[in-house]
Amino acid sequence: MSKFSTPFMRRSPLNKGRCWDNYEPTPGKKAYEKGSCQPIKRQSALNIKEEAYEKQNREMRKDHKEETGKDLGSRQTTGTGSRRVSFACRFGGMAGGMTEDNGEPSKLAMALKKWGFSSKGEAKAFCSKNKES
Repeated sequence: MSKFSTPFMRRSPLNKGRCWDNYEPTPGKKAYEKGSCQPIKRQSALNIKEEAYEKQNREMRKDHKEETGKDLGSRQTTGTGSRRVSFACRFGGMAGGMTEDNGEPSKLAMALKKWGFSSKGEAKAFCSKNKES
């Protein structure tokens, strides 16, 4: 061990042993400057999946605008608006599970969550209560 390293610092080719475990070099900082190491930011699989879902949603909205010339309305996450009731009725009765085979939330589960529902059962109950016959 050299006289400049400590047993608490990780030695790797990426950070040359100057940062502690779970820290990485700060871009643009010299090794001797204050703040030269920053915590490693990890994204959970759920965050990555939600980002992919939102990207797909933006692309779908863009395609709809190009095809029809009209914007789709924003999500109604609360209240009893007609669009939210319609969403709950459609998605509450959809086939498919709330999780994928690997245990991650399905696209159906993410859509329900984005509209303020925790399950298909909750969406069905909301639909039954607020649907105009």
